[in-house]
Amino acid sequence: MRTTPTLGFVTALLVIVGAILGVSSGRAQPSASTCAQGANESRGNFTAHAGLGVRVRTLRFDGVEATIKPLRSASGLTGCERIGGLVGIGSTVAGTYLVLDLYSQARLPTGFVSHYQWAKGGPYWYVAPARVSGLPSSAGRAHTLRLTRLRPTSTWLVEVDNHVVDHIELPGSNRGLPMPRALLYASNQDGRINRGSFRFTHVHALPAGGQTWTRFPHGKTWLYTDHPKYMYVDLGATSFIAKNR
Repeated sequence: MRTTPTLGFVTALLVIVGAILGVSSGRAQPSASTCAQGANESRGNFTAHAGLGVRVRTLRFDGVEATIKPLRSASGLTGCERIGGLVGIGSTVAGTYLVLDLYSQARLPTGFVSHYQWAKGGPYWYVAPARVSGLPSSAGRAHTLRLTRLRPTSTWLVEVDNHVVDHIELPGSNRGLPMPRALLYASNQDGRINRGSFRFTHVHALPAGGQTWTRFPHGKTWLYTDHPKYMYVDLGATSFIAKNR
């Protein structure tokens, strides 16, 4: 069974990872930077979503995870447009959240890379593309994305394929954050459909203070489908495919 991260357990790991990769939130870019489109907002004509999320704001969680596999190469992208799969936690309305994704973008090298974005009650910051071992990768390769609070602090671990990429401080989140989610998103600037298909498996959340990763809570999880050209295909309690029509 996977253990829940605690401060003593990962302190040495964070020091080692930081020394090897040079990771820190100091590499972050402000939201005003070029192509600063997030997984939740976009400067384009529309941003479409398809997936699952817990919409009850009173429930708190210490983590969210999913394994995301692009089933085919992305197409139809121009400029800053992107299409990808993400995990996220926290409220964009309240302004404290963290998002991690696997995406393709026209202006970046062929393949899929990762980006993470966060806000602490104000403008958001992001690192894109993040330096992650094994990325860029091609369609057909699955990657596990995970966001976990480092108990008992307000620090969150950003993990790709079980490797810590960064640690983000979100003040006031020491009791967890609401609204874990796992989604396809597609940002669009030219009105044409960006094409892609992603399989999500092992979609789990970690309840605040809990020790066991579980499916999103039944009866409190909503289906995100906010654009008619993107769809959700149910594969079971913790799996689905999200794609363009």
